[in-house]
This record gives sequence, C-alpha cells and structure tokens, in this order.
Amino acid sequence: MSTQTRDAAGGLVVLALLVAGCAGDPRERLPTSDATSAAPTSSPPPTGTAPVGPVAWVEDLPVGPPPAIGYAIGHTYHSADGRTVRLPRGFGITSIVPLGEGYLVTSDRAFEGSTGLYRLDRRGRIVLAAGQPGHVPGAATVSGHPVLSGDGETLHWLTFTPPESGLDLPTLLHAGDVATGQVSTVELDLPPFFLTSVIGVVDDQVAIRTGWGGHGDVWTYDGSGLARAPALDGASLISPRTGLVAIRHGKSAQHAAVLDFRTGRLLWRQRHRYPMSFSPSGRHLLVADASRVSVVDARSGDVLHDIEPGYRGAHWSWDVVAWEDERHLLASVDLPNRTAVVRIDVRSGEVELAVDWTPSEGSFQVAFETRP
Repeated sequence: MSTQTRDAAGGLVVLALLVAGCAGDPRERLPTSDATSAAPTSSPPPTGTAPVGPVAWVEDLPVGPPPAIGYAIGHTYHSADGRTVRLPRGFGITSIVPLGEGYLVTSDRAFEGSTGLYRLDRRGRIVLAAGQPGHVPGAATVSGHPVLSGDGETLHWLTFTPPESGLDLPTLLHAGDVATGQVSTVELDLPPFFLTSVIGVVDDQVAIRTGWGGHGDVWTYDGSGLARAPALDGASLISPRTGLVAIRHGKSAQHAAVLDFRTGRLLWRQRHRYPMSFSPSGRHLLVADASRVSVVDARSGDVLHDIEPGYRGAHWSWDVVAWEDERHLLASVDLPNRTAVVRIDVRSGEVELAVDWTPSEGSFQVAFETRP
C-alpha cells in the first residue's frame, strides 16, 4: 500500500476498510492497556480566522457515536469498547487485527509492494517480527494484509523471501487461532516470486496470488496441497461469506468482474470500474469509476447507491475502504498532522463525525481493524 501524499491546503478524505473485506464483529476483547493515548484534540484556528476547507466541513458535521470497529490513528489503537493501546513508534500501522491476547500488524515500511509484519503483545510491544525462528532476520516479508476466515476464528497470512535478497528460503503459510493466539505454519511448494500474498479464504481453501499488481497467478491451498486456479487470476477481493470474487481486468486494472469462487462462473463484468471492497455480508460491493463511488449488488453489478463526497475540495482515495456495517462506511479526513473519522450512510449520503481531530503522529492514514 502506498503512502498517500498529503495536501496541506485541502487535505485528503480517505475511505478506509479492513481489508481486507471488513465484516463481522471484532474478536475477543483484550485487557485494558497500561498505556493510554492522549485524548483526541481539535486545534482551534488563530484568533479572528474562520476555519476553512476540510476543517470547517468536519467541524460543521453532526456528532455520532464512535466507530463500532477498532481502529488505529498515529501510534494508538482504539478498540470498539473504548480501550486504548500504545503501538510501536518506529513505523506507521497499515492493518491491525487481534490475535490471542495481542495483535498482528503490518507497517508502512514498504519496498516495492512488500512490507513489515509484527506480532504485538496486549500492551503493544513487539514480540515477533516477520520471519520465523532459525531464519535470517529480515529475510522474510509479507505482501498485502492478513485475512480472516468467514467465521472470524482463523487468521491467515503468508511470508516469503524476495528473490532479490539472494536467499533461498521457503514460502510459508501461517494460520493463527484468533482466540488462543496459537499459530501453525506450513511450507508451500512455490518458487520465489516478487510478491506473494493471501487474498482470501473460502470454506477450507486459502487463495494465494503471486506477482505484481494483481496480474500474477492464483493458487488455492486446502490443507493437502496447492492447486492452480486460472479462473481466479487477477482476483483482488474475496468475500469469505458469499464466496464471491472481485477481479480487476485490463493493463491498468480498469475493468471489474465478479465470479463465484466455488464454481468459477462469471457473474458480471463492467468496463471502467474498480472494485474496492465487499460489505460485511458479501452481498454488496463498493466500486469506483473516474467520477463516482457506488454501492452495487455484488451478484448482478446493478448500482444501488451512489456516494457523493460531502467536501468537494477533498480527494477520495480508493486504496483503503472500511465498512462499519451493511449501511455505513468509515472514512478519514487527513491533514498533515491530524486526522478525523467520519461516518457515511451509503443509502442517504448523510455524513457525521465519528472521531474528532486526533494527532496523527506522523502516520499517513487510519488503519481500521481487519474483519472477515
């Protein structure tokens, strides 16, 4: 995931979802951390100066409840029940998910599509970085974000060693029990690729993509071995609950298609569309084109609702999208040193404030908790 360039004059509005797919409720809640974050703040404008741009837009919004899913701003994680945990300060957080009594996070320390992955304890301290015991430190890396099974009980991710490292280390698929934190690992018989990542889980099959920018091959792993899945090549999103797969076609991934994971049957294809994320149930899909963001019926592609940004001077990023529930999206409004979170009703288009201006501490975006 690339770092967003900030616009000091207009700011950025960033639609944020985990990942990954973003459905279901957060798993087992953790004990309260001993370290808490500073309260969100809203810096007033200088005396005699009226707020302008995104500041004025945010401050004029009605105030709603805090997000119903966990999120990280800067170096603090906020759980849905109001607890806070201080996170490592050496990097920004791009994804976070509870694992046992701690967390698994990815960082914004990226190099050509690969990034760092860290396991944290319940107080946010690093207990393990990407790579396994006995391996060369720093040799293993990840691409993309860890993904959850449809029931939310198992977390999957993959570590690999980039060919440019000059090292011949295996590609490893990891499965973590969300409740206990226990992790099992299997070695995959895959040659080293530039990027390799888990893109989704349906039933007992894990979908794995190799290559850059969604143009690589897709394989499935069912516990007994790997199998090529040519029908899934180009897959970018998978709903674990419906088994629907969103694919980006074309040299610039400018065409959207949806097919059924279990049968391989193509359900629909549309030109000049960009699939962004499935809703929690998997029945709806957020897509974008050059001029708008829309919610479509995931099985038919029919447009159900168009979403218009409330502040026209802001830029809507398509990199990260977060569904709070079937009806609401969470989005961040980013300035160079602070971030606010707004809630968007996809049916009515109404917008409200969910998190007031909060110091971003050098991080470039909000990371919403990964969900199925």
